[in-house]
Amino acid sequence: LDFDGVICDSCGESAQAAFLAAKKVWPEILDVPRWTEMPTWMEKKMRELRPVIETGYENVMLIRLLVQEARAAENSSRGTRPLTVGEIMANWQDLKDKLLRDW
Repeated sequence: LDFDGVICDSCGESAQAAFLAAKKVWPEILDVPRWTEMPTWMEKKMRELRPVIETGYENVMLIRLLVQEARAAENSSRGTRPLTVGEIMANWQDLKDKLLRDW
């Protein structure tokens, strides 16, 4: 039974814990000066994506996805953009399955 959003709002805490865990699991991706703290945009997206998260480990995968998407967009010369919240929500099960295979 999950009381998140009913008795307490643990979304920020869950996102922060996932961010710190992702930094430990994937230091090659997140161990850079600009990622010392979770960016505001990432916390906002994590809050908006909370409804698709069923189990805690998915938060860590979601952090990695958001970072990967942001970095791909920054390094793109073709105008690539990160997946939107709506795109992630609509495709979360398929994305999650792919991420589990890839990572």
